[in-house]
Amino acid sequence: MKLSSKIQRCGLSPMRQFYPREMAARARGVRIHHLNIGQPDVETPQAFFNAVRDFDAPVVAYPPAPGEERYVEALRTYYAGLGCSLEREDILATFGGSEALEIAMACILDEGDEVLVPEQLAREVFSGSPQAHDRFVEEAADRDLPAQLKVEPKVARRVAAKHHIRTDTGVDITFPAEFGKNPDFLEFTSNLDGTISIAIKNVSAIENR
Repeated sequence: MKLSSKIQRCGLSPMRQFYPREMAARARGVRIHHLNIGQPDVETPQAFFNAVRDFDAPVVAYPPAPGEERYVEALRTYYAGLGCSLEREDILATFGGSEALEIAMACILDEGDEVLVPEQLAREVFSGSPQAHDRFVEEAADRDLPAQLKVEPKVARRVAAKHHIRTDTGVDITFPAEFGKNPDFLEFTSNLDGTISIAIKNVSAIENR
């Protein structure tokens, strides 16, 4: 099967990378505290269980495309209480937050645009200084910086022409930024034991400096 170029450039999601590491850690007897997902930490309302238990429709059908009317009206009432008046046409019901984010990104981003995420930037720039990392994140939050910033392609290419990484084993690698998303030149693989393997491909010559 020939895979598309987009899927070849696409890496595993953090959740998919975390799972095998979690299983390996559990096998070693490590206790896991889940801080990586938005798992609800409040008790599920009894009304939810009552609605499921009392459901007697013969078919579980797809809901209307704009969302269930009761749900939409409940949202309007909620936001009205916050001083925000919305019409039914202003609300788009989605299947979870991921679909909502995907739709929003599709509406505002063009092909080739890049997005800077302050938290990711902090991890890369201040990888050797946890205190500086935490301070940057706090400052970004205090200044009400947007969670994501749209960057024009030409600016991104100029600022991020090269990327430099350093492993905990002391290996330094500098490479063109675009190679980081091209498995034909550079490939990062998450191993089951929690380590990461880096493969440098299609090299015809090595210069010793």
